[in-house]
Amino acid sequence: MNVTFLLLDGFSNLVFSCLLEPLRMVHDLYREDIRWQVISADDEAVESSSHLLLVPTAKREDIEASDLLVIVSSNGYRQHPTPENQRLVMALARQSRYVIGADAGAW
Repeated sequence: MNVTFLLLDGFSNLVFSCLLEPLRMVHDLYREDIRWQVISADDEAVESSSHLLLVPTAKREDIEASDLLVIVSSNGYRQHPTPENQRLVMALARQSRYVIGADAGAW
């Protein structure tokens, strides 16, 4: 399984960890073929709601396909639906089998 996490500024560390850690545990304990990458809207470090910076593990243009796209947003979600972000989400969604929005990522 190939999972892409799109983190938007103000994302919740708690929500992100609650999504990522079960994948990591299944991968580590049962040797399941689960891979994940973390991207941001601008390929730069993204700031969480608690002001921690997370550096993406991949660039947007390097994402070819995902089994699961997870969009994580929280604080500031009203500023995220810019035309550029909407194009990014639509492009990533077309390359993904499933798409979920976590926290305010559904907005």
